[in-house]
Amino acid sequence: MCVTDQETHCQGKSEFIRWGETTELVRVKADEEPKTAIQSMASAGREKDRKRFFGWYDLGGVLKAPIFTSRRAQYHHRFVMSKSPDLAIDDGFITFIPRAQLSEIQLTATLASLNSDIGRLFTEIYGRATGGGVIELDDKSAGKVPILNCNKLSDNQARVLSELFGKLETETRRIGEAETQDSLERLQPIIDEIDVKIAEILGLKAAIVERIKEIVKFFFERRVSRIEKASPESVKGEGEPTITPPKKKKQEKPMADKQITRWIEKT
Repeated sequence: MCVTDQETHCQGKSEFIRWGETTELVRVKADEEPKTAIQSMASAGREKDRKRFFGWYDLGGVLKAPIFTSRRAQYHHRFVMSKSPDLAIDDGFITFIPRAQLSEIQLTATLASLNSDIGRLFTEIYGRATGGGVIELDDKSAGKVPILNCNKLSDNQARVLSELFGKLETETRRIGEAETQDSLERLQPIIDEIDVKIAEILGLKAAIVERIKEIVKFFFERRVSRIEKASPESVKGEGEPTITPPKKKKQEKPMADKQITRWIEKT
């Protein structure tokens, strides 16, 4: 439970505290006695630290995170904006909290850059590829991803990027999702528009942007190729070196199965 004031009493707060103090919830080893929530090491620490917590049940308050993405993605990470103050994010997501106050236009401009191929380049570099072609971000790797400084953008630059992100979101909703290769290909023309605008802002030449796209595609195809069973003669995404398995030698039949005349004919 996250509380911001000792006097704040949300509905069911007292019942929740009693439930945590009387119900055996903590996982223990086979030879240990069951424990209630208040007996866990983390809860006991919060109960003692009354300078930062109101009690064992207090998780330290609520932080508003306007941008989030899933921790794991099969194809590409999709960065979205949270507009609902009641949305709770669990460990399956990575959140981004601006260091300075940003307007909604600046936030959506930031989202446009994160969802571009230039943004994807850094998620591919810093993310961790796992089994089945999934790419995973954690708090450390996500913290390394460069983010466009929207405070230095002109009003027109921020507006154009914001409109392009809105266009991307609208098309995604029209398609119905952005989780398959087919849908990603249909969204790519809008991503290309965002790439062109970001390249213009950053002063990147068209050749560099095309090279970035090639690298992102290479990383992406190499990961996705892991979904299929690898051929023993080639590895997709890394050239196609020929690897021919050694041929097994035919084993001679045991001596007992050979005719004795075979030895007589040689003598």
